[in-house]
Amino acid sequence: MKKSLILILVLIICSGMLCSCGDKKVVGNDKNAEKQSSTEESKGEENQKKDDVLKGQKGKIYKRNHATYKCDFKADRKAYKGKPDIVVGDKYYATQINDWYQNFNKYDGKVVEIEGYYINEFAPFDFVGRYGPSCPYCNGDYVSFEFLWDGDLSKFKNAKDWIKVTGILRKGSLPSQGEFYYIQALKLEKMKKIGKDIVAN
Repeated sequence: MKKSLILILVLIICSGMLCSCGDKKVVGNDKNAEKQSSTEESKGEENQKKDDVLKGQKGKIYKRNHATYKCDFKADRKAYKGKPDIVVGDKYYATQINDWYQNFNKYDGKVVEIEGYYINEFAPFDFVGRYGPSCPYCNGDYVSFEFLWDGDLSKFKNAKDWIKVTGILRKGSLPSQGEFYYIQALKLEKMKKIGKDIVAN
């Protein structure tokens, strides 16, 4: 009988100790979880704000003819960290531009860097491009992509000045024709030397 009472007493004490330890542990974890959750929420909000900026959810409306562009140059320049997501080189120049047109949802909001001639033959629309083969994504003899710049382009010479455009891939809209794609130029540089001006792929 004494042994049974001692055993029951030991079990009660042990279970009490286990319960109180468990409670402390859970309370501690709850506090950490709350802290971690609030940190994740604030990071999520910051990332959402950045994504909103880079994906053109906010911004000013620009119009050229009937084309509508929506972006915020000032906010996007401030949000840009100085490193493009994609640099288009001499190899696969036409292939990369074609992929932008064909699979734009994969690239929407990405920062790109691309070099080529300044092309203004389709004014008031401005393009960056190179001479290339005849293809569905070519304008005239060019493999090119439209860009929107908020600065003065009057000193640039069509198909003579070699430029580097760094900017965000965006969607614009044309009434009754739907979407079109362009680069919202964050930086535009006139280069001293002309690069490889004819591309095959």
